[in-house]
Amino acid sequence: MNALCPDIAARGHTPSWTCSTSNRPGRLLAWTAGFRPEREYVHYAVGVPAAAGRQCAG
Repeated sequence: MNALCPDIAARGHTPSWTCSTSNRPGRLLAWTAGFRPEREYVHYAVGVPAAAGRQCAG
């Protein structure tokens, strides 16, 4: 991460980290790497639930 983020920024982009609000290990890894929460979001779907057929992390 120490080399990757400056490389991304040098190319004119902003490094970011995205993971589910329920993904505690991912959020802790992002925090440890220096990322800070900017916003949280909710995923909406119409019809079949987005998590159908998948195991929910928890």
